[in-house]
Amino acid sequence: MKFIHTADLHLDSPFLGLKTLPDVLWKTIYDSTLTAFKRLVNDAIEQQVDFILISGDVYDRQDRAITAQAAFLTEMERLNQARIPVYLSYGNHDYLDAATDSLQLPANVHQFGPTVSDFKLTTRDQTKIKIVGFSYPTRSVTTDMATSFPSRDPQADVQIGMLHGSIAGKPGPHDTDAPFTVDELVSKHYDYWALGHIHKRQTLHDGQPWIIYPGNIQGRHVNESGEKGYVLVTSEHGSLTPTFHSVAPVIWQTERVDCTDVTGTSALQNKIRTTLQDEHLDSTLALIVVNLIHTDQLAAETQQRLDNGSLLTLLQNQSMAQLDSQHQVIVDVRLTGAAASSPHFAQLDEQYWNEAGISVFSDENIARTADQLFAEPMIAQTFDKSADALKQAVMRQVAIADKEN
Repeated sequence: MKFIHTADLHLDSPFLGLKTLPDVLWKTIYDSTLTAFKRLVNDAIEQQVDFILISGDVYDRQDRAITAQAAFLTEMERLNQARIPVYLSYGNHDYLDAATDSLQLPANVHQFGPTVSDFKLTTRDQTKIKIVGFSYPTRSVTTDMATSFPSRDPQADVQIGMLHGSIAGKPGPHDTDAPFTVDELVSKHYDYWALGHIHKRQTLHDGQPWIIYPGNIQGRHVNESGEKGYVLVTSEHGSLTPTFHSVAPVIWQTERVDCTDVTGTSALQNKIRTTLQDEHLDSTLALIVVNLIHTDQLAAETQQRLDNGSLLTLLQNQSMAQLDSQHQVIVDVRLTGAAASSPHFAQLDEQYWNEAGISVFSDENIARTADQLFAEPMIAQTFDKSADALKQAVMRQVAIADKEN
């Protein structure tokens, strides 16, 4: 007996922050969640799994994109043709009340309702399976739903709980979503808990029962870095063994670049290029965020190129030219440490402008600038008879304008 546990597909993720990338690259990224899910279904059919569990958040948004629904329906039909049943619970992103225009799914897809219920099946090797779960009726479920799960059924060879939620009391953005404790899940004496909701792959309890978050199948930003995929669970001699399988066509990486011996732009480009050269060697597309450290000594021109984004554009153009061989694109360059606290141009407020005005428009600087201007032969010749008077007039007008501001 074997089955696939997946969750948090987020098939219609918009990837809005990456729309400025070249069209070909953007399409690969935009389609990445669909590509990852298609790979999962390919594996399920090839390995002839007995069933698939999807523990919430098939879709990313309340108004489920019709293209994502159509793609999901296509994959469910493929599984139907392969006689592979799917057990589906909806989470906080695709809750039941949001399903006002959903497409009709084939008969092999078994959907949980808003209350805890169960499905039973017998696999090809005559293993009796009982699957217990529920779907979010609305966006928010703040009660401990695990208390409603029944204890293990003695008639079942394998009992599985499907729960889209988070560990109670653990700080984070999801700490009130169907909160549970590991101890209460263990107390139900199930064989496996198929969790969803947290996008980082992790095992909360190692065997008897297994309690696993598979993570999402495709990272959508740099905080969802590394390989993404699903968990394949096999049973031998009454013991379950989970293994991770990667399907994400795009991965996110963060790379740190030490700029201690770098000052100019060319040197910084070379430093970034050599640092990344051996970091990604397979054919999976890597979206890389570069974190620069020890940057206080960077030249002003280089710092300006970082601030206005021109260095990032240059690095992206270079990585796009080598995409076929290196399979990596730099999507952001960030400063870390003390340099990161320096204000960017867009963040300058009135205080900075006032401080700049005091230091720049001093009497000494105005006089020096005027002297430099009228030292130019063309200007001196043009205003030969009245150069001194004109210089004094320029100084007065600049000083007046400065006082008015």
